[in-house]
Amino acid sequence: MGEWARNDQQGIEHLKRNWRLVVSFVFGNDAVGGEDWTDICNEVIPGYAALTTEQYVERLVARVKYLTKVQVAYQALLNANVDMSGETPEAKAILTGDRLRQPDVGHWTSRFPLILVDFGYQGTRYLKDSSDGLPRPYGDAIVWLDPGDETSVFTSMAHAQIVDIWDNLTAPSGSSRVN
Repeated sequence: MGEWARNDQQGIEHLKRNWRLVVSFVFGNDAVGGEDWTDICNEVIPGYAALTTEQYVERLVARVKYLTKVQVAYQALLNANVDMSGETPEAKAILTGDRLRQPDVGHWTSRFPLILVDFGYQGTRYLKDSSDGLPRPYGDAIVWLDPGDETSVFTSMAHAQIVDIWDNLTAPSGSSRVN
């Protein structure tokens, strides 16, 4: 179990005093604290708390669904703040397309970040056969969100600058910002 607070200095400080981990959502009004990554997942991923550790496939599916929602929201936010007039029609279609299915991208050459969930592409650890799935996209502006485990969900979002993370365990004299 964790705790929610406002994503402001007072709320963050409260969570840092009371919890080992604190995650604040950069583009939102919320922050959450917990003792471990499971606490954080239980708070932010709908239905996650009801899944047992033995339900590893269901937990992975819940993390994929959550990150897909994050992917869609963050990509839309990025798209709303850029001028795409110089982009190819193919790049625009990928940037603005739905994510009911991960896009078949190939080499991403656009200067705009493309947010993808690392699931369903060839070579990912979640497929029985590494040749199953779509060819894995590549390019400098691809940002991967990783549903692999509870830690990677949030560390990959921190890498994408979607969340800030503080971890009291890694700082001997108080809380340190991880990203």
